[in-house]
Amino acid sequence: MGAGIVGGSLLNYEAIGKQLGEVSLRVLAGEKPKDIPSSTLRNVTTFDWRELRRWGIDESRLPAGSIVRYKEFSVWELYKWRIIGVISLCILGVAHCWTAD
Repeated sequence: MGAGIVGGSLLNYEAIGKQLGEVSLRVLAGEKPKDIPSSTLRNVTTFDWRELRRWGIDESRLPAGSIVRYKEFSVWELYKWRIIGVISLCILGVAHCWTAD
């Protein structure tokens, strides 16, 4: 992921690390490794937003519950409320100037 593939059913390294940390803490607390049941983690359907855009694939076509990584947000998506606030202040300032004369 992040090196050219669009995505698919991939290992979830974050979940693997979390589970490994939890098992390690149990062992460090004195629990015997043989007493800890083994478990498996499901793969996660993950996609690279940049590659979806490159290949013209719409996010709505992805399987339900898919994770989309590396999404780049537009200026509007990032600063929508700040932009609205500045425009509102400008309009109020102009309106005040017109009524003050």
